[in-house]
Amino acid sequence: MNPRGERIACMVETVDGARGVYSVFAGSEPQSIDRVDPVEWGPTKPIGPVKQAMFSVIAEMGMTEQIIRITGSEWTARCAIVRRPAFLQAIDGIGCRSG
Repeated sequence: MNPRGERIACMVETVDGARGVYSVFAGSEPQSIDRVDPVEWGPTKPIGPVKQAMFSVIAEMGMTEQIIRITGSEWTARCAIVRRPAFLQAIDGIGCRSG
């Protein structure tokens, strides 16, 4: 079965204003990940923790109409989950680090 979307477009912003983007590509099996691209940071490199993050599924016809936004405290809570569901594993491009 083919994945529903081509990739997940991810954007993170840290409290010091650094912004980074990365993509997560779906695998061929359900709830699997083919690859996670490295984060491409803008001119400012991150020093502090994540302030917010946004995610959108990119399908064959372009961006879907839904953007998922999580706050810094939600990001921290996500990192505390030991057995994360596939979606949370997919958005783990910068990992659960504080800065």
